[in-house]
Amino acid sequence: MNQIEHIDITHLTVHEAAEQMPELSPAAYHVLADSIKDVGIADPLKVIRTDRPDRYQVIDGRHRLKVAGILGLSRVPVVVTDEDPFVIALDSVVARRQLTKSGIALVLFERCPYILGNKGGRPKKPVAEQQVSGNPEISSTGAALKELSDSFIKLADKYGIPRDYFTYIKQAYAETEAKALGTNDLGAKKIYEAEWRWFREAILNEEKGAGGAHAGLISRLNMAGKARPDPTILTLGENGKLSGTLPTAFNSLRKGFSLWDKLESKARSAFVDEFAKLLKELPNDLRALI
Repeated sequence: MNQIEHIDITHLTVHEAAEQMPELSPAAYHVLADSIKDVGIADPLKVIRTDRPDRYQVIDGRHRLKVAGILGLSRVPVVVTDEDPFVIALDSVVARRQLTKSGIALVLFERCPYILGNKGGRPKKPVAEQQVSGNPEISSTGAALKELSDSFIKLADKYGIPRDYFTYIKQAYAETEAKALGTNDLGAKKIYEAEWRWFREAILNEEKGAGGAHAGLISRLNMAGKARPDPTILTLGENGKLSGTLPTAFNSLRKGFSLWDKLESKARSAFVDEFAKLLKELPNDLRALI
C-alpha cells in the first residue's frame, strides 16, 4: 500500500471525476461529519499529483475534505496514486454508498464519452458523426472514443452489469435529456429535464431498477400527451384551494412533519438542515406575509 502523507487542505482540490459522482445523502453526510468530529479522518483520501509539485487533486474523499474544512482541520491524511481517476472515484461510490447494479449502470452511462459523445456528458453531436475518416482531429477523437469504450466494457463486466440495463438507460436518455438538449421550446425542455431527473432519482434512491424506472418513465411521458403540468403553474379553485402539482409537494412536507416523532436523531438533524435551506429560499415578500 502507498505511504500515507498528511497534506495541507489548501493544497487540495477535487478532481472532475469525483465531482461528477452522486452526492452523499444528507443523513449519510451527517453520520460522516459526526465520525470525523469524534475520531478524525480514519480513511485517507486518495489523490493524484498535478503539474505543481505541492498541489493534488482528490479522487476519493471529497466529502471528507469538505467536512475537514468545516471543522477547521488544517491537514488531512492522503494516499497518492497514479490509478485512473474515474475508476477510483467509481469504486469509492460503489463501496461506500452500496449502489445497486442499476445505479452503477446509470453512473457509468452518464460518465462514458463513448455513449454520450463528449467528456462533459452532454453530446455536441452523435458519436457516429464524430468518427469521420480523412479529418485528423475527428479521426483521433474516434480512436479515443474506441479506447474509452473498451474501458467502459471492462468496468461494466467488473461490476456484473447486464447489458440490457444500459439499453433501458440509453432509451430513457433519448426520450428525455437528449430531447431537452435539442429543443428551443422552454416548456418542453423543462418537462424533459424533470422527467430525466425523476428517472435518475428513481434508480439512485433504489426505488426502481433500470427496467422498472424505464417503464415508469414511458408511462409518465404518455400521460397527457407527454405534457405533464408545470409545477410552477397554480390555479385557484372556487373552493379557495390551490390546485396543481405544488400542493402535492406541500402534502409531502406535511407527511414529513407527521413522521417527526419516529425519526432518529441523525434523521432529525438532516430534516432540520433541509427545512432550514427551504426557509432561506423564501422570497422576502412571502416571508413577510407568513
